[in-house]
Amino acid sequence: MCLSAVAKAAALVFDAARGWALPPERFGELERFVAAVAKSGHELRAYDDALDFVARRRDADHRAETLARLFPQGMADPGLAKLLKAPLYPYQAEGALFAVRAGRALIGDEMGLGKTIQLLSLVAGQPGGRPTLLVCPLSLAGNWQREAARFTPDLRAHVHHGADRLDGQSLDEAGEGDDLGGPERGRFEPGSH
Repeated sequence: MCLSAVAKAAALVFDAARGWALPPERFGELERFVAAVAKSGHELRAYDDALDFVARRRDADHRAETLARLFPQGMADPGLAKLLKAPLYPYQAEGALFAVRAGRALIGDEMGLGKTIQLLSLVAGQPGGRPTLLVCPLSLAGNWQREAARFTPDLRAHVHHGADRLDGQSLDEAGEGDDLGGPERGRFEPGSH
């Protein structure tokens, strides 16, 4: 790809009339453009924070589209009620959908308001089935495991604690397929943060 071809490709992705801005509706085309320029041997410089912003927006759009497809009626969608073996109160359903839409959440309600059921519905209904890391006091870890088995028996939970806990490849193998805890989610390597 010669330099004029790069300029033509850029004109298809960026808006020249707006100072070569990348319009939000073209965020999905940026990755292909960057790959094409890199393959051509030309240098392309982009700020990491700009690339991160585009990636976060694309992820948020994908989550919103997936939620709209899976639960078109939002909190009132019958599919949401089928995620658990227990009913959700409207505020719990709203909280779970908010967390999926946001891509992450910190649930800090008072005791007895349904944090467990919100998280379990979030994990059960999460688009793409991404694993979830739950951080809680050790005194509650067993309760979380029992509640997961009770309300969402199809989910696998792994408690990662204690001197005899697994690490490295052993943890990866033991936690394969876990939805709560498990490999990559329950392990923090020194210097990796």
